[in-house]
Amino acid sequence: MDVIKLFNEICGISHCSFNTQKLADYLLNYAKSCGFSVKIDDFGNIHAIKGRPKICLQAHYDMVCVGLAPEIKVQNDGLYLSALHSSLGADNGIGVAICMKMMAEFENLEVLFTNDEEVGMLGAAGFDGQLKSEFLLNLDSECDDEIITSCAGGVLIGLSAKSALKQSFGRIYEISVANLPGGHSGVEIYKNIPNAIKILAEFLEQNKCEIISFDGGERTNSIPANARAVVLCDELLDQKIQNKADFISVKQIKPNFKNQSLEKSAEILSFLTALKHGIYELGTELSTPKSSANLAVISTKNDGDLRALDIEIYARAMDNESLEKIKNTISKQALNAGFRVVYSEQSAPWVSAGDDFAKKVLEILKKYRPNAKITSIHAGLECGILCAKALKFGKTLQVCSIGPNIISPHSTHEKCEIASIDRIQKVVRQVLNAFS
Repeated sequence: MDVIKLFNEICGISHCSFNTQKLADYLLNYAKSCGFSVKIDDFGNIHAIKGRPKICLQAHYDMVCVGLAPEIKVQNDGLYLSALHSSLGADNGIGVAICMKMMAEFENLEVLFTNDEEVGMLGAAGFDGQLKSEFLLNLDSECDDEIITSCAGGVLIGLSAKSALKQSFGRIYEISVANLPGGHSGVEIYKNIPNAIKILAEFLEQNKCEIISFDGGERTNSIPANARAVVLCDELLDQKIQNKADFISVKQIKPNFKNQSLEKSAEILSFLTALKHGIYELGTELSTPKSSANLAVISTKNDGDLRALDIEIYARAMDNESLEKIKNTISKQALNAGFRVVYSEQSAPWVSAGDDFAKKVLEILKKYRPNAKITSIHAGLECGILCAKALKFGKTLQVCSIGPNIISPHSTHEKCEIASIDRIQKVVRQVLNAFS
């Protein structure tokens, strides 16, 4: 079975993060059918070994579900694979499919399918680290003329606050920002893709709205495409959106009505509009930031006589010093605005321990992509975690990452170049032959 057919089978099995059991069962059975000794751990990582391997292929099998996903209807126009009204899951389903293809071909191979990468690299963090191979080839990159040997670290910054409610009188509106492009909050953060939460907050502040509820964003690692607020306002808002009509829709629910709004509405909106979303520091390459932050998710809910507000921001940086700097910058701003701050899902930046393996992979890749280069990525990869785990057992892994061209992952616009899939599977095959 070819890689695209294998990928189509994967797409037919639900595998959103935290809901991967069906695909885990499928992969477990597939590995056994190919003659691999295979086990699955408590974190859902699937570790398969056959023969006496020197190389481990690694990919994660969960996906970011956006739009109609996990109902994925794959579209193939001859140039790209995409999905109808949902994320595609080529990140990292194509990597999984390439691993599966190689499992059917090679007698000496190690494969690691990690779980829940998209929600804090939970699988890799829980893996026991006992790999047999000397080399690890990660298949989670998204540009086929690049070999990744370093990646950003990241941290989820959770903000929470509670606001008393006050009785207010005015027009009640439902205001929405919907169907923005979205995108990956790491590799696409430099593109200045509009953020639905920021757009809505700025509009509400400009019009002195009082918040009844405010919810937006989809995932911590995707740029928000949608946001919605119910507000009280004295202004006739539907007369003020002519220049913003592409982004904002306004629906008046009640013309004059008393309701409970947040006492801290002005302070919250001031914080959201002042909070920087996007690049904080530039790297040496314009498209590779040194540090960035994604204002990812906002939600409100009742909490007794109060209303609770939760905000999630995902920050990334290419080195530990920059990661601490951006954490401190955002936290200071949040604390001054009255928020409680909690850090979670922190991962360290990764720099490969050696480049001999990467140079060999580059030599092979250049047969298909003459301008290929070794570089870094402003996103998280599991490579660093797996290297650190192996080191605890006295093993220094040589690691690099490659993958086919994937455009706009973590969004309904995600697509993967078909010719690129073929190139990368040929490269993987030749790398395995070179180290067999």
